Amino acid sequence: MNTNRALHVIAVGIALGGSTMTVHAAGTCYVQNALVTPVMALRAQSITIGRDVPVGAVVYRQKMAINNFVQCYATGGPSYVKYDRSISYSNTPALSLWGTGEMAGKVYQTGVSGLGVLIKGDHGIAPYSNSAIYGVREGSGGLNAANTLELQLIKTAPTVAAGTVQGASLPIAQYVASVGGGMTAATFPIANVSITGALSIVARTCQTPNVNVPMGTHTVAEFNGVGTGTAWTNFTLALNNCPAFNGVYSSSDGSGTANSIKYRLDPTVGVDATQPNVLKLNRGTPEATGVGIQIADNLGTPLALQTLLPSGIVPTAVEGASYSIALKARYLQTAATVRGGPANAAMTFTIDYQ
Repeated sequence: MNTNRALHVIAVGIALGGSTMTVHAAGTCYVQNALVTPVMALRAQSITIGRDVPVGAVVYRQKMAINNFVQCYATGGPSYVKYDRSISYSNTPALSLWGTGEMAGKVYQTGVSGLGVLIKGDHGIAPYSNSAIYGVREGSGGLNAANTLELQLIKTAPTVAAGTVQGASLPIAQYVASVGGGMTAATFPIANVSITGALSIVARTCQTPNVNVPMGTHTVAEFNGVGTGTAWTNFTLALNNCPAFNGVYSSSDGSGTANSIKYRLDPTVGVDATQPNVLKLNRGTPEATGVGIQIADNLGTPLALQTLLPSGIVPTAVEGASYSIALKARYLQTAATVRGGPANAAMTFTIDYQ
């Protein structure tokens, strides 16, 4: 809007002077600094991409600031400049098969299956060209040629393979400014940014063995009404031989973010009709009635089923480490009358890695 107003004022001024056409003064532009070729060295040595990180998520970011300035000189009166800033690539790998929204057709392969790369500038995702028109007073006017380039690694498939991203195989970003319009046409290469280093990608998960929880034998007399239950039985969910959790670098400031582990419990048969967080018993003949199985954390706080829950685990960067989630189970009365019989239930536990 400011650009349009500036041009409008110039045009109206000429019209009031009685002219029948718009005449723009000549001018020339110069770049302050010559082409630079900075190197972006990958900051991290390794990251761990959880199996459940959503496709399209940024798992690594790193920025580099480019500073420069274009000076334009108008002679013989006010003029204008058409100013274009663009980022293109050289050393471009094949496009990723994944891409949606503004990322469509702009995510490239990294050499690690399921992981793509893009570079983003101040005006969008490369490759791009951004144009604007500015008024230039008689004399000189400056144009900002600064830009901040951000390297992003994107999860592009449900499964990411373990491997190594080589910086030398990633695109080289070529940042160029050009001028025209009322100024003598010129192109100014600003920066060619290459990437070095290597980033190890860890993608495997922990081993999670099946768990049997012996609930013991109980009498009907242990129940005193709906909502009462037996004593708790302790059990644990084991996560064995886990990968090193190196975190990801997905924050806008490029700092590391720790991996997280959550879990959820899904009943095999379903939940009780009146107690949505109580496991329904397996069907059988005979079977107990009027009870279900309730699950709690290690402090005895009942847990929500079919919901992602915090595990309390602080994953470390130790390869092969094991962790556990301490839980409790008990029989809970769900109906006015309790009848004895086999009282078994089953559920699936799922570990969510992010």
